[in-house]
Amino acid sequence: MKTTYGFILLFLFSLTSYSQSDCPDAIIVCGDASYRGLNATGIGVQELDFSNPCHSVEHNSLWLKILIKDGGTLGFVLTPDSPDMVVDFDFWIFGPDVACDSIGQAVRCSTTNPLQSGGPNNLTGMNDIEPDIAEGPGTHGNSFINWMTVQDDETYYLIIDRPVGSSDFSLHWTGTATFHDLPFFNNPDDIPLDMSQCDQDGVDDHSTAFDITAYANMFIGSQNDVLLTYHASSNDMTTGDNPLSNPESYPNAANPGIAYLRMTNTITGCFETLTFGLNITSDIVAGEPGNLAQCDTNGNGLQVFDLSQNDDEIKNGDNGTVVTYYRTQQNAIDKVEAIGPLYQNNVAYAEETIWGRLENSTGCFGHDLKSFTIKVIPLPTFNNQDGLLPRITKCDDDLIDDNSAEFDLTVFEPMFTGSQTDILFTYHTTD
Repeated sequence: MKTTYGFILLFLFSLTSYSQSDCPDAIIVCGDASYRGLNATGIGVQELDFSNPCHSVEHNSLWLKILIKDGGTLGFVLTPDSPDMVVDFDFWIFGPDVACDSIGQAVRCSTTNPLQSGGPNNLTGMNDIEPDIAEGPGTHGNSFINWMTVQDDETYYLIIDRPVGSSDFSLHWTGTATFHDLPFFNNPDDIPLDMSQCDQDGVDDHSTAFDITAYANMFIGSQNDVLLTYHASSNDMTTGDNPLSNPESYPNAANPGIAYLRMTNTITGCFETLTFGLNITSDIVAGEPGNLAQCDTNGNGLQVFDLSQNDDEIKNGDNGTVVTYYRTQQNAIDKVEAIGPLYQNNVAYAEETIWGRLENSTGCFGHDLKSFTIKVIPLPTFNNQDGLLPRITKCDDDLIDDNSAEFDLTVFEPMFTGSQTDILFTYHTTD
């Protein structure tokens, strides 16, 4: 194998419903890839019995279908993610060119238990060093057997089973044989693939129809014998199930949403996957409203506020919009229980947050929210606990006998203020 790289498709095995645990649903090996993050869980239908070489059956299995492109030697190293010696992986290879319902006897297999056999690690596989073609179970063998010599266009099935322990694993191919190439998604100019458009389908639900086939010609390019399908979930994308019937008009299921694409070679069955984002956008940007305050002229901490005083600030010059007001952010999001524009505060003297919602009056749906506060300010009072008329007395000691002197009028400010805050005093010669 000349190339090794991570194959993101197979990261999804642990998320599927064990469909690759049976021979007919085997994942096709393509692209000379080294697979990482594989998961073998469950057995599906039991397709092995103890009459097979290496004398074991399925416990937690994963089936792979190997299509040889160019013949040569074929080996692999299976490495569990966990180095725990309790973790034991076995394998069988059937072929060449057998059907799942008459698979016959394995041509290679190993069911050696690494802990029971006293091995140095829990790796297993096929290489050019070992002479035996079958080993196990339990203490028999050293977890590696002789690799295979395969011919052009042959097909084999590899079943990997985990009888004990718990771990994902990786698979690294070795030897000179090659697999069929993966199809690939062309993007010669590396353009961003995420799609964005506004919600203009008549329903304000952050969803609208996208043409997710827009890149089809670019993706396929000059490739022959490939089929591009579109799916609603990652699992369907991986298995090829439930292709969308109308991907030219696909409503996003969430915002942001995801488009799931699968490109399959119709001759070999090799496939690649791709996803890109679907985003509902809004060009509406609300301006910053000002906080509103009124004096407590009623003496009860309650006043009627004209919330529309903030209309112009929130519209921010966009006259094709409307503003509505709400007591809570969630109400503003849901567009329920609008208030105003004339609104009386609920709790005397308490600061209350009001939410303004800005949205288009026509065209694309979308909105932006901004908040501001309203508050009734108590009228200041002159604190004078003794109730006496404050007087400032001073003799005329400026050496000019004119019955005139400079007075510091601020001397009573601390008493007048008391515990009040934000008090400003001004002084005048008339009422």
